[in-house]
Amino acid sequence: MKYLFKDWKRIQKAVRAKEIMFFLDYDGTLALLAPTPPEAVISKEVRKTLLALSKMPGCAVSIVSGRALNDIKKMTGVPGIYYAGNHGFEIEGPDISFESPVTPDVRRVMEKIKADLEERLGGIPGALFEDKYFTLSLHYRLVDEVKEALIKKVFRQVCRPPERDKKIKTSSGKKVLEVRPPLVWDKGNAVLWLLAKRRYVLKGKDVLPVCVGDDATDEDVFRALKGQGITVVVGKNRKSAARYYVENPLEVRRLLEQILELKKPAAT
Repeated sequence: MKYLFKDWKRIQKAVRAKEIMFFLDYDGTLALLAPTPPEAVISKEVRKTLLALSKMPGCAVSIVSGRALNDIKKMTGVPGIYYAGNHGFEIEGPDISFESPVTPDVRRVMEKIKADLEERLGGIPGALFEDKYFTLSLHYRLVDEVKEALIKKVFRQVCRPPERDKKIKTSSGKKVLEVRPPLVWDKGNAVLWLLAKRRYVLKGKDVLPVCVGDDATDEDVFRALKGQGITVVVGKNRKSAARYYVENPLEVRRLLEQILELKKPAAT
């Protein structure tokens, strides 16, 4: 991986020449990671930049998050852009509305898993359970480190049988364990779907995807976009399918601001 700003001359040439579509994670990318989801807020400056980019000719903005759709819309607070919540299981934006089907049987399994996890782990201080309908999340950022192994062990014990029977899928991120429907659908599929929609609207015009994320689930996007666009992982010391890295969310803000300047019409 290259440090993004060391390759800026090449990047800015591509950005100037093409339509841009951003695919941005929220937690740890636009907002600093926080002890609980409600505490992870973006700055006024980042919100202002996202709004300006969304109104700029030649730009489209998408937020792609594991949060529920209504939650990520509220936390971002930018109207008129694309939002993909629950890792792409629900998508909304200009002239777009999509929900991946979740059968009653899958919901019953997920509700049973949630009840079992709450019964076995609910007494651990800091364990936070989040039912987002399409997915379940077990956050343990506030859990004492000595209890983390127990959290993971119980999660595996509860989820292994239904996952083996292909009734659910599981995944993990930064201090979070997740349960999803057993579908071939993730952030990568959602991004490719949105990108295809955008290219159709633009009558086949080339669109350069700019994807930035920090979590394990963002690797699905980086792999889906392999060989195309600008893929950026937040954080240096990790393996990633992304082409570039930046150090932290402050550098993500810098990237967005610099692209905004590049896309502004030249003064006449």
